[in-house]
Amino acid sequence: MKQLAIISAIISSLVMILLWVLGFFTTLIIQNGHEGGYELAGYVHEGPYKTLGKSFERLDSTAESLGLHMTDRVGLYYNNPKDVHQDSLLSFVAVVMAEEGFAIGNMDLADLMQESIPYGQAIYIDFPSDQPLSHLIGPLRCYPLLNDRAEAEGWVSSTVFELHGSDYIRYVMLR
Repeated sequence: MKQLAIISAIISSLVMILLWVLGFFTTLIIQNGHEGGYELAGYVHEGPYKTLGKSFERLDSTAESLGLHMTDRVGLYYNNPKDVHQDSLLSFVAVVMAEEGFAIGNMDLADLMQESIPYGQAIYIDFPSDQPLSHLIGPLRCYPLLNDRAEAEGWVSSTVFELHGSDYIRYVMLR
């Protein structure tokens, strides 16, 4: 019986350490400010948001073959998973080609589609992405907080996206 208690304590400790390393206990701060204003090049994805990885891999491959500098990538979400069946969810995975005030120009984008994110008032959370599973933990932690804030302030988000930087993921809701 004592051995079972020790094993349970060790397993519990390891799980807690893993969750801590993955950012599950990171203090999240909702920030108000302006976001967006991005010109994007990417691919439409239809299906569960949890399967976006393959679309990002395709995007990375195409961007690399075109010699595009990929500082920031974006996941743009058109549907609320609470309102639309998982297989019908639409999103857009993209690289940021230009920010507000700049144009993409006549670049050869191969089969990449163009999309824009408007510039506007937003709430957002920066979540560290220094761990391989950060892109799984971040949405679980950030979106409920952002949804609660938007609801408390009485507004519905017009645009929801994630900006994937080199060491963070910014979860954004535009008003």
